[in-house]
Amino acid sequence: MKNKLSFFSFFAIVLVSSQQSKTTYFDKSWKETTKDNAAFYRPAPIILNDSIEFIRDYFIDGKLQYQGYSLKKKGYKKNIGSEYWYNENGFDKGSDYSEADSEKFKGVELKFYYPNGKLWKIQKLNGKKTLEEVYFEDGNIRNIDSVNYADDQKGRVEKIYWINNKNLASEKIYNDVNELIKVKNYSQNGNLINEIEENNILDGYIINHPYYEYDIINSFAVSSKLISINNEINLSPIVEFSDANLIDCSTYTSIIKKNKDSYTYYNFKSWVTDASKKFRAYTELEDDDRMFSFKELHYDDKNFLLEIDKIKHQTIEDLKNDIKVKVFVVYNKEENLVYKYFFPSSETVVKQVYKYDDQKNLELYTSDSSVAFIFKLGKNRPIISFKDSSDVFFVPLENGEYLINNTRVKTENRAENTISPVLEVKDHYTIVEENGKKIFVSVFGTSLLKGNFDDIIMNNYFIVTKSGKDFSIYDVFLNKLNLKNIKSVYLNDNYINVLHDNKVENLDSHLKDAPVRKYYRQSCGSDPYVYYNFSTAYDKKSRNNVIIRKANNYAFSEINTFQFNNLPKRSKYNFVYVGDSWAPERKDILQYFKNVEPYNNKEFYFIAKAHNKKGLYYIDEEKLDKIDDNIVLSFDDENLKFKNEYEEIKKESNYKFLENKYNDNDEWKRRYSNYNYKTNAVELLPRKYDDIIFKDNIIIFYKNKKYGVYKLSKEPKYKKIGIRKDNFLEITNEKDQQGWLDLITNIEYYN
Repeated sequence: MKNKLSFFSFFAIVLVSSQQSKTTYFDKSWKETTKDNAAFYRPAPIILNDSIEFIRDYFIDGKLQYQGYSLKKKGYKKNIGSEYWYNENGFDKGSDYSEADSEKFKGVELKFYYPNGKLWKIQKLNGKKTLEEVYFEDGNIRNIDSVNYADDQKGRVEKIYWINNKNLASEKIYNDVNELIKVKNYSQNGNLINEIEENNILDGYIINHPYYEYDIINSFAVSSKLISINNEINLSPIVEFSDANLIDCSTYTSIIKKNKDSYTYYNFKSWVTDASKKFRAYTELEDDDRMFSFKELHYDDKNFLLEIDKIKHQTIEDLKNDIKVKVFVVYNKEENLVYKYFFPSSETVVKQVYKYDDQKNLELYTSDSSVAFIFKLGKNRPIISFKDSSDVFFVPLENGEYLINNTRVKTENRAENTISPVLEVKDHYTIVEENGKKIFVSVFGTSLLKGNFDDIIMNNYFIVTKSGKDFSIYDVFLNKLNLKNIKSVYLNDNYINVLHDNKVENLDSHLKDAPVRKYYRQSCGSDPYVYYNFSTAYDKKSRNNVIIRKANNYAFSEINTFQFNNLPKRSKYNFVYVGDSWAPERKDILQYFKNVEPYNNKEFYFIAKAHNKKGLYYIDEEKLDKIDDNIVLSFDDENLKFKNEYEEIKKESNYKFLENKYNDNDEWKRRYSNYNYKTNAVELLPRKYDDIIFKDNIIIFYKNKKYGVYKLSKEPKYKKIGIRKDNFLEITNEKDQQGWLDLITNIEYYN
C-alpha cells in the first residue's frame, strides 16, 4: 500500500513555498526573535481546510522539533488530534492527544511524516476514538487500529519495532490499573536479551536493574544503549545539587543554578508511591534548558532569593542531630493558630496545628506527617524538602535561624513538647517479604528494625513483630514498648489488645488503659435500614409454638411467623443476632476466626428448648412453605406490647390487600405485609445442652457443669468462664488453672 505516498510530493512543494514566504523565529524561551538570535523556527503553517492548519517547528539547524494540527486563529493555538515533539538529535521526545473538537471534525484525515518527509501515520478523527494507519519508512503498512486515547486501555501491551527489519524491539506490559509491570528487550535479530519484572519497576521507572534505552523516530527503534543505572530518578533520601547557587524562597520553592548572566531552575519532583514495594520514595531529576535573566526571576518583599552561602555549612549528620532535639514553631496571628514541626527521624516530619481554646490554652487541632528528603546544596549545605499543601523547604541558616519556605521560625526544646504518637504508617513504612520472611523498611528501602520476622502487623499507632513465639511492640516512631512475656497481641483501631505477664490489657497510644469494648445486641440485619424484633407465641390451630419476626424501615412493616417441622411443637425460643453488618464498628472479632468459620451462616440464630435441653438453630429461609390459612396466636403477658404491634400490622396488611389499595403511584406510602411459613430449623448445636447463652457477642454453651465456646468446640471443657477482653476470654479449666483463651487462634494460655 504505497499509493498514498504520492500526496507528499505535492505537499512538499507547497511546504517549501510556504517556508520561503513566511518564517517565524523563536529564542530558547520560545519568544519571537530575529533569525540571528533564534534557537527555533516555524515555517508558515500548511492549510488543511477552512478550520485546521498543519504546524511544523524546527531547530535552527533544520532538524524537526514538532509536528501537529491546530485550529486556524490568529495568535491562538488549539491542538486537534495528536501532536509530536522531537529532541535536537531528531529522536522522539513526547506526544499528546487532544479529543477537543474531534467530534466536530469527524472523518477529517490528519497526516504525519518522518523527518525525511515520508508518510508515517494517517489519523482519521472519530470522536474519542481515532482510526490510525501506520506505515514503515519503506511505505509498507504496519498496522491499522482503532485507538481510544481517552481510555487507559487496561492490560495493554506497548510494542516498538526496529525500523530497519521490522522485528520486535521492546514490549511494555501494563496491568488493569495502567501500571507498568513488565518490560522485555529484544536484539535486532529478534532474540530476547533482557527481561524486567515488577519488583524492579517503580512508577514506570526501571530501578536496580540494567535496561535498554532506545533512540526512536516516530515510534520505531533506530538504535539502543544498555543503561546500568537509571539517572532519571534518585532512590536515596539524600539528593545532591552540587551546582546550586540560589533558593527561591516563596510559597512554591525551587533551586536555581547560575551560568554567567543566565539562571536555570533545577527540574525535580519528589514522590512517595503507595505500592507495597521495598523502594517507594524517589526524586525525579530532569534537565531544564530554559534560561532566565536575573530580572525574570520572581521575587518581592515576601518572596526572596537566598544565596547558598547563607545556608548553614554542616554535615548531614550534624543536621540530623540538630533537628531531632528541637521543635520548630510558626505563629499565625491572623488565623490564631500555632504550627509545630517535629522530626522524629531524618526521613519523617510531623506537623501539628494547635489552636487556642476559650481559656487561651493551646489544644491540638490536627496532626499530619510527610516523608522528608535531604537536599545537599553546594558543598555541605543541606536543607530538607517535604510536602505539605505544596513543596516545602526547611532551611537552617548560617546565622543560627531557620526558614520554612519564606517564613522565619522559632525553636523550642523537643523534650518540653509532646508529639502526638500517631502516624500515617503506610506513608512512611513498608512490610516487605523476602525468602519467606518479613522485613520492616522505610520508603527508601532502609531497614528500620533489625532482623527478619515471621510476621509484622501495624496500624497508625503501633507496629508488632513476631519471631517464633516472641513478640515485640513498637510505637509509630519505633520506640520499643516495655512489655514483657507477651503471649499474644492484636491491633484494634487505636489501641492494642495484648496478653502479657498473665494479664490482658487494652493500651492506647499513650500506653494508658483503653476502655474495654462493650458489646450490644444488634437489631438490624445486613440491610442497615431494616430493624427487627422477635417474639414467641402459641398458634392455637396447629398447637405449635411459633417465632414471630417483625421487620420495620421507613417504607414498610412486615410480620413473618415461622413454624418448624423438625422441632417439638412446644419448644421455647430465644434469639441471637450474629449477622455480618454493614458498619465497621458492628463487626465482632469472631468474624475473623483463622481456624473456624465465623458466625455468618444466617443473620439470626435462635435457641430452642424442649425437655430441659437446648440447641442452636437458624431458619432455613430457602425452603419456606407459605401457610395460606390464618393462624390464631396467643401471647404471654410479657409479649403483650409485641402482640398489639403484630395485630396492627396484620390488620393493615389485610385491609390494603383486600381493598387493592396499592398501585404504581403509591410507592411513597407505607406498606404492610403479613406472611406465615413452615420450614425446617437448621441445626448448629444439637439439643443436648443444659444452657446456651449469648454473652459479649460470643455463644457459650453449658453441659455437665462445664462450659464451651461455639464455634471453637462442640464439647464443653472449662469449669468457669469469666470476662471477655476483646480477643481474649478469661477461663478456668478442670484443674482450677486460670488463664486466657485466645478467641482468634483457639490457644489457651494459663497463668
